[in-house]
Amino acid sequence: MLKKLIFKPGINREVTNYTNEGGWYDGDKIRFRAGFPEKIGGWVQQSANRFLGACRSLFSWTTLSGAKQTGVGTHLKFYIENGNVFYDVTPPRDTSTVTFAATAGEALVTVTDSSSHGAATGDYVSFSGAISLSSQTFTVNGSSPYITVATTALANNDAVTVSTTGSLPSPLATNTTYYVRDVSGTSLNLAATLGGAAIVITGGSGTHSIELNQVTDSRTFTASASTDKLSFTGTLVDNSVLRVSSTGTLPAPLQANTDYYVINAASGECKLSLTVGGAAINLTSAGSGTHTLTRTFGITAAELNRNAGYQITVTTSTQYTIEVSANAVAEDVGDGGTTAVSYDIAPGAEIDTPFTGWGAGGWSAAGWGVGEGSTELLRLWHQSNFGEDLIIGFRGGELYYWDATSGLDTHAVAISTLGGASGVPTKHNYMLVSDVSRFVFCFGSNPVGSGVLDPMLVRWSDQESYLEWTPAATNQAGEVRLSIGSEIVTATQQRQEILVWTDAALYSMQFLGYPYVWGTQLVGENITIVSPNAVASAGNITYWMGIDKFYVYDGRVRPLRCDIRQYIFQNTDPTKTIDLSQAGQVFAGTVEQFDEIWWFYCSSPTSETLTSPDRYAVYNYAQDIWYYGELERSAWLDSRINDVPLAAYQDRLILQETGVDDATNGSVQPLPAYISSSEIDIADGDNFMLVTRVIPDMTFRGSTDSVPSASLTLIPMKNPGSGYQLPASVGGTDVAPITRSATTPIEQFSGQVYVRVRGRQLIVKVSSSNAGTTWQLGSPRFDMRADGRR
Repeated sequence: MLKKLIFKPGINREVTNYTNEGGWYDGDKIRFRAGFPEKIGGWVQQSANRFLGACRSLFSWTTLSGAKQTGVGTHLKFYIENGNVFYDVTPPRDTSTVTFAATAGEALVTVTDSSSHGAATGDYVSFSGAISLSSQTFTVNGSSPYITVATTALANNDAVTVSTTGSLPSPLATNTTYYVRDVSGTSLNLAATLGGAAIVITGGSGTHSIELNQVTDSRTFTASASTDKLSFTGTLVDNSVLRVSSTGTLPAPLQANTDYYVINAASGECKLSLTVGGAAINLTSAGSGTHTLTRTFGITAAELNRNAGYQITVTTSTQYTIEVSANAVAEDVGDGGTTAVSYDIAPGAEIDTPFTGWGAGGWSAAGWGVGEGSTELLRLWHQSNFGEDLIIGFRGGELYYWDATSGLDTHAVAISTLGGASGVPTKHNYMLVSDVSRFVFCFGSNPVGSGVLDPMLVRWSDQESYLEWTPAATNQAGEVRLSIGSEIVTATQQRQEILVWTDAALYSMQFLGYPYVWGTQLVGENITIVSPNAVASAGNITYWMGIDKFYVYDGRVRPLRCDIRQYIFQNTDPTKTIDLSQAGQVFAGTVEQFDEIWWFYCSSPTSETLTSPDRYAVYNYAQDIWYYGELERSAWLDSRINDVPLAAYQDRLILQETGVDDATNGSVQPLPAYISSSEIDIADGDNFMLVTRVIPDMTFRGSTDSVPSASLTLIPMKNPGSGYQLPASVGGTDVAPITRSATTPIEQFSGQVYVRVRGRQLIVKVSSSNAGTTWQLGSPRFDMRADGRR
């Protein structure tokens, strides 16, 4: 007889598989719509542009001109994304002047500071005002050859450009390529085309300069996975830089648009490294098609002054090296002229890292609610707009201000250094700007007149000011110290209040007006919170993850009912349970389109510490159900400024809920998804059941494949403790393939599928693994009957 199966929505792992009969027990990359399971939306990379570091903070806002911008905070840098371009606005800690020195054929440049730089290996710097290392002055002669350069002879056919502090000799022009000819020592002529006639050059005023254009050299190569070597015609030079491309597939793990540095160079072969003199890259395949390596020559002003800056390797107190993206030529003997250098604030930790040794650690050294310890906490930025401008900061650091009117090429600066600044906190742990009257708050801050951070102190600026922090009778700046807990963890803005979490309590701050300005009220205690980013709000209700449960605040604090609590916090499988040593990486986000709160967390694989969360848990607050899955992300933003949720993955931004496939790397890959039911039986399992036919009920609405398909698999068991029955089917099949055959006038798919499965209990699994496929399950029917007791 036919039996319609309708399962309870949500996944439940709080009871045994058999006890949860009539429900769902496992799944990945699924959600529930109106109580029925469906595959989640796909994703694409926002662009091919990349940033440096692990992104833990995303924030979008709009300028007065209507420009949509997103702040991107990583452990190495802070960027503003505009038009899919990442602009480095990382605050500086110091400035100075430097000179450069390069070696022909190499991409390693030595930088000498005019004073002690105070930097460490791994720090980042950026330069401005540098000129090409091949730049040199020239004078005009009265006859051919018409030009004499000051220091280094050029070669015939070199491509050059010219500039001046006054008026260029006639008929030369700036931003125009000329070609060298008739070289005689340091004298030469110029032609408008390669091999063309010499130009008659006269007159001019001021100081004139000439520099080489960048040129490229390309050659094909083959790769060996057994030796990790590239083979080609000719010889390369150690420490030179190159990029690779292919008409087919590059040798793994090489990627296009990435700088690689030559090591172990010999005649016709070399190995590659990601850094100068670094470890050889292990090639795991030879690739396919024709491979090409391309080298760029000539260290130009644009190369040195690039917005992305450089990571440095310190050699002395006044010198360090940088790895540029071009190889020096023999003419690159200049020092770059008068070059300004800006030293970024020091990078932060990528993950929570335990300290060792006596006295390691200090305030904020342990994870929230996981006991005392000594841990270097990962870099977590926080950001909030002040009008069209942006205020940013990170735990234990200063407050910084980025002025939108100064442009995307300018860096944020410490607020304490701005004119009119008074009493600005120099240390803080969290920051936000209130919606009410625009106060800037610091949670965990140094008091006025002290440089020591008080982790329980809340300070706020004067109304409508980010500069005035010194309390006075003429302003509304102030402070209050919370009493329950050892440190403030985070805060968030709600409709009529600011919620503030310590590691043991939740407070509500409300605007009172003069003279008290802001008042505090304890709304919950004896609670935990797993990380500063573990909070999300929807519909004026706030949800967060603790160290062993979830919580909700809707005017009162209470634990949130959770059907997957044991699965997350007490799972004996380390690849699924939360790793509390990396609690700081936990973050929450919303997908309001589907009434969802998402929490991402790191699992606990025994062989490594993860640098990004790899699993997620979802609470659907409209249906009061839970589900989970595997997905690597490091930050999430569901903002109405963006059309879809924005997420961070490794070195790029991802547009979630876009398409039906995985286009993380720009190419479309299938996005597998599945859901498995709990065990079902007939009459409490008194008899075995025999299933002979399946009548599917499924829609493939939204699929891009013309013939999307999914599988409905029946998994029989003799009893709950017997394990899966093998073989699953005798004399038949246990899989019912479901394929759509038409979309008009109605959607048509497999009408019925004959199977043969026998067991006392039965698990129903729906899955898909093909590109272009998405689906929603309805109410399938099964032709089943009792079939004996053994």
